[in-house]
Amino acid sequence: MNANTLVLLCAFAVLLVLTFVLRGQETLLGGLRYGGSTLLEVIPLMVLGIGIAGLLRVLVPEQWVSTAVGPGSGIRGYLVGWTLGAVLPGPYTFLPMAVAMLDAGAGIGPAMTLVLSGSIVGGLAKVPIEIAYLGWQFPVLRFLSCLFLPLVGGWSASLLARLLGLMVRGPR
Repeated sequence: MNANTLVLLCAFAVLLVLTFVLRGQETLLGGLRYGGSTLLEVIPLMVLGIGIAGLLRVLVPEQWVSTAVGPGSGIRGYLVGWTLGAVLPGPYTFLPMAVAMLDAGAGIGPAMTLVLSGSIVGGLAKVPIEIAYLGWQFPVLRFLSCLFLPLVGGWSASLLARLLGLMVRGPR
């Protein structure tokens, strides 16, 4: 069991006990049912996203990855990460993609830019929902106001990783 799994397991156990003690068995069971139904909804997305990342990992040559998004790729690597994050449909695709990129030799800056772009700029699928609830101006302002944040965040993550001597890799 890796450290990530252990941290999540401990958080789950603490919340399980707190919910039971503070709210009782019925609320606990309701929370577990809600979590179970959410799991059933996201399993297909997770499987497809992880599958896509795995296939791209073996399909795209490592030489291309190191050239396009490697530590020495410069602004091109950040732009590739930003573009991928902006167009991938959600965390079930861009997070496995970031892991695959890091495993193939990508730099932390471009990989972080992908994750930040997917989180902040991306999610084109949510635009119709934003328009329905908030009007067309809201998604336009969200997109424009966040346009450069992933690039700045990716660059600063790269700088911090160098300064702190951190080696960031996938969860393996």
